[in-house]
Amino acid sequence: MWGELKGANTSGDECDNTYHGRNPFSEPETNTVADYAKQLFPAEQRRDDPEGSMDVAFGDDVMGIFVDVHAPGGYIIYPWTHDDSKTEDDDALQATARKMNYYNGYKLWAGGQPDFQYATTGDSYAYMYAALGVAAFGLELGE
Repeated sequence: MWGELKGANTSGDECDNTYHGRNPFSEPETNTVADYAKQLFPAEQRRDDPEGSMDVAFGDDVMGIFVDVHAPGGYIIYPWTHDDSKTEDDDALQATARKMNYYNGYKLWAGGQPDFQYATTGDSYAYMYAALGVAAFGLELGE
């Protein structure tokens, strides 16, 4: 997911709006957000091998929430999105997403949801959840 340059719906063309970058965390903005998040969220809930631990729940004692705002779309996105599968913490993530949906009416875009659109890779919310253990969402504003 984060260690690969090839992925679902990405491009190696620097002029394409789905360009995946030269390598993971190759852009300074991405590094800055990740470094800042590492300062905010507890180190003890991080995973050394997030891709190898994707089938292990974080549980109820983790702290933090991350929201990545996009536009437009009208979706609340949460892991997993690299394929149409649920995380082990899907009940908690889905409950939070449904609470947001109550206020904005946006559709849920996540594995196992009827409005799953297409697979994506390298998303910040997937990284924040898998590597840092925080509830993480993408919010695509508007329709």
